[in-house]
Amino acid sequence: MKTKLKNKLITTAVLILAVIAVVEFQKYTKRLVPECADGVCRLPAEQAGAIIGPQSVPMMLSPSQAERKPLPQLIDLGAESCATCKMMTAVLEELASEYNNRLIVQMINTLEDKESAEKYSIRMIPTQIFLDAEGNELFRHEGFISKEDILKKWAELGVDFPNE
Repeated sequence: MKTKLKNKLITTAVLILAVIAVVEFQKYTKRLVPECADGVCRLPAEQAGAIIGPQSVPMMLSPSQAERKPLPQLIDLGAESCATCKMMTAVLEELASEYNNRLIVQMINTLEDKESAEKYSIRMIPTQIFLDAEGNELFRHEGFISKEDILKKWAELGVDFPNE
């Protein structure tokens, strides 16, 4: 009788330890990877920084772009592991292709480039930052935004993309 009780206690203790180990492992992995809930990934608070009004951010141009007239820029900060970011990639690639000589579209992976996440004070991903031709921030959006809504926002901001 005592052996059965002892075996049950040992089994119960092992199960409890296994549950604790799984919970602790989940906590550990959540610290390593930005949390994605409802398709929106959020950066940990220590990486987020604070947004204090509009910011002027320097434009990062390739040599061929630097020779041309300055263009408005759309910067998207996200990660490949984020479902919403993957949906944004298709929208951004289409914009980059369609508005090639009228808009600079830049995608930054915050998991590979943590300095940019801090530099742009990113609270969650994906975040899109709309910059005028001089590099001044005009607007920022968090989460998914459609191509149509991006173009509407540019029009609201007074940036027109004439047909070529």
